[in-house]
Formats: sequence, structure tokens, C-alpha cells
Amino acid sequence: MPVISEVDTENGVIFRKVKGTLTFKDVEDAIRITYRLTDFKPGMGAVWDYSQGTLGQLNQDDLSRLAKMIGDWIETSGRGGYRVAAYAPDDIDYGLSRVCDFFLQMHHVPLEFSVFRKLEQAMRWAHTPNPKKAYSLREA
Repeated sequence: MPVISEVDTENGVIFRKVKGTLTFKDVEDAIRITYRLTDFKPGMGAVWDYSQGTLGQLNQDDLSRLAKMIGDWIETSGRGGYRVAAYAPDDIDYGLSRVCDFFLQMHHVPLEFSVFRKLEQAMRWAHTPNPKKAYSLREA
């Protein structure tokens, strides 16, 4: 699997290291295991690190499907308000991450998403010191 997911307890985020070429299934699998990660807490932000991997094989339809799938996953979990950062030092991954942001907004996915060229900025932005920032969609 080209996505290695772990909880970075020091920074309070889920850190997803992408290695190689990412596929739709890779993202789907990484998201599905979130609740099984050791030290996972609802409300944690996430950082996707593309420094050793790429979104380059995904097309617009794939990115739209990913956004919809993420929205469905959030709706099923009953939680929203997550912060997700993409660390994309290369132009192709930066641009595709921005396209993904567009589709997340188009599908009204209840999370904040931002793209960064520096890992430290992505980690700082995604860090959610107060887990109550995540909210129940059933109560919102």
C-alpha cells in the first residue's frame, strides 16, 4: 500500500505518507482504516505527505469521486469539522490537491482543506489542539 498512516501524537495529527503513485483505492483504504489507528481521536487533523509520492495518475473524475467518498465517509461517521492538509512540494501534486479542494467544496464536504509547500506549515495548520473542533453532524 503506498499510503502509510500513523498518528503523530506529538503534533496531534494523522500523518499519511504517500509512496509511489496514488490510486483511488489507496485513498479509500487509507481513510477506511482511520478509526483503527492507534491513538486516533475524533477531531484530529490529517496531513497527506506527497514528498515521496504523487497524485499524478488521478484524473478529474477520480478526484471528484474521492471528494464524494470522503463526504460520504464523514456523513456515515456522523462527524465533521476536520482539518486536512496536503504537503505537496511538487507542482503537479500541488495543482491536483487544489483541484481536490475544489471538488470537496463542490460536494459540500464538511472539512477544511489546505495545500502547503512546506511540511512544517501543513503540520501546524492541521493540528487541532481542541478535539471538540470536530462536531457531530447530527447535532450541527
